[in-house]
Amino acid sequence: MTTNTTQVIRPDIASGVYELATHQAVGVAQVGIPYYFVSTTPSIAPPYALEYQWELDMGGFTWNFLGQTTESNPITFSSAGSFSLRLMIRMACGWSPWTTTTIYVQ
Repeated sequence: MTTNTTQVIRPDIASGVYELATHQAVGVAQVGIPYYFVSTTPSIAPPYALEYQWELDMGGFTWNFLGQTTESNPITFSSAGSFSLRLMIRMACGWSPWTTTTIYVQ
């Protein structure tokens, strides 16, 4: 008798955000500057990952981005604060669980 086991892989989000102009990671974002987010989960990177679902709760407004690369679309923060960023990845076997991190903006 064989037993099937499934390992749940949680996506990783790179610490900090990446400045669009320089592609450098920063720990704290600045209001008015474009940034993007990066998934750093090599075991489920393309071609195994089919889609990346990003959600950023900006206090009353939720920014959603669904794409096929490890990078999100650019976003510019209009106010300071701490915001919740979530990511899940769709693979052939279905969606991963959500991973959440906090983004700090000043």
